[in-house]
Order: sequence, then C-alpha cells, then structure tokens
Amino acid sequence: MPARNRKSSQRSTSRFPVLQLPLELQHLIFAATDPRDVPNLRLACKTFATIGMNYLLPQAQLLFTRQSFDHLSEVSQHPVLCRSVKSLIYCVDLLGQHFDKDEWIRGLAREMGLDGYIRGSEWAGPEPPVHASDRERRFYERNLLRATDPEVRYSARQLSLGWVAYGKLWLEQAPLRNASYGKKEIIATLARFPNLKHITLSNFHYFCDDYAYFDATYKHVLTPICGDEGYSEPCGMPQLLSLIQALDRGGTALESLKAGLISWLFLDVKNEDFELMKSVFHALKSFKMAFMTG
Repeated sequence: MPARNRKSSQRSTSRFPVLQLPLELQHLIFAATDPRDVPNLRLACKTFATIGMNYLLPQAQLLFTRQSFDHLSEVSQHPVLCRSVKSLIYCVDLLGQHFDKDEWIRGLAREMGLDGYIRGSEWAGPEPPVHASDRERRFYERNLLRATDPEVRYSARQLSLGWVAYGKLWLEQAPLRNASYGKKEIIATLARFPNLKHITLSNFHYFCDDYAYFDATYKHVLTPICGDEGYSEPCGMPQLLSLIQALDRGGTALESLKAGLISWLFLDVKNEDFELMKSVFHALKSFKMAFMTG
C-alpha cells in the first residue's frame, strides 16, 4: 500500500475506531440496529455505507395491488437489496365488489359496523352510565353515529373521491385475482430472494402489527379492509396455495410461516397441493395458522 494511502487509512481508523473491529462484529452492529436508523448509520463512513446496503430492507411488504407487486419485483431484481430481505409480510385482503355508488355506501356502512363501534368508544369514551345526563348521552350517540354511518362521518366530496379511489383499486386487484391470485408474479419474485426465511400471510390483519404501509394504500378508499369475504373461493386459501407453489418452485427454505385467517377447508386440500406443502414445510421451525370456521 502506498505511504499516502496507508496514512489516510490510519487517520480514518483513529477517528472512527469502530472500523478496527473485525468485519463480523461490524455486521453485528448493523444487525442490532433498528432498520429505520440504518440509512443514517451508513452516512458515517464508506465502509459502513457498503455494509449497510445489506441491512436496508430486512423486511419487505406486499399488498394485493399491482403497484405493490411491481415494487416488490423491482426490489427482487436489485443486486444488493434482494439479499437483504429476510422476511416478507404479504397482506392478501381484497376489496368487496360493489356495482354502483349507493350500493358501495351501503356496503361501507355494513363494513364499518364493528370497527365503527370500536372507534366510537374511542371518540366518545365509555358508554354513559345509567345516571348520565341527557347531554352526555347525546354526545356519546353523536360520536357513535359518526363512527358507524359513512354519510355522517364523511362529507359528500370525501365519499365521491372515495368511490373513485375504490374503483381504481378494485380494478387493480381484479386481474391479479383472476390470474390465480398473482401466482405467476409471486413465483418469479420470491425466487430472487436468496435469504428469505420468514413469511407472514395476513388476511383481516391477522399476525400483522404494522398498519402504516396498509393505511397509506387504503386510506383514500375509505372501505375498511375486509379480507376476501363475498368471493367464491374459500377465505385465504387461493393466496396461501399460490404462495406455497412459489416457495416450492423457487426452492426457498423457510424457517417460519404464519398464515391467517384461512378457511378451515385448507385442512381438506387436494393430494397434489398436499405434496407441495410437504416439500415446503419440511424445513420449517415454526408454523402458525389461524382458521376461519364460519
């Protein structure tokens, strides 16, 4: 090494002594760092910028929309980011089908039922006691109505924009649903993640604690996420089977798999699907599934 470069290297390590640690320990520092802080840590020096590329995206997220599928495909084709992905959260919720705005509003009112009562209790507080005043009862009922009636919660303009956003998103989901629930795209994409070890397939938000990505996509639609109720296929089964086929085709050796809510009919799968399951499940260390029995 030339004397000038050697002196520059010595000055660098003296200013930033962490670089004197073995490379394995430097990687452990990034492994223990919150993924949201990795971009800032990469700014420390060139060495950390290079190491940090492997920890920028430890968890990928996939929604059942064309835009989300395309984004994950781009990540899978990146020479560095594809190796950093260790886990995947796949939210398979589908929008219900409505043919006109009035029907959509009625469906929205039904879907806001339980969710609305929960939000109503948050806005209005606990249900008034027996000795509560009329004013307290009116306040509670007004907030509860706001939570459960879309025409009270939203303005006419918000409902119009929501109807348009719903139509666009439903049209995004329809081709994927009709093409074996995006099986072709999933097979091509998952095969390009060599270090993928953990997958969560979430329906009705089961096994999923981070709603930020989903809220950013669905907030303009207004419609609460409702799994895939109303479709002829058993709840969650087509999505899970397409995922299993993708894992089998790509030879992915998963360590953990979570899936929920899935129709109980999954327990009565066809023989060919069962053989695929055996090839995928043999390496699993953890498997959790939540069934829908209704």
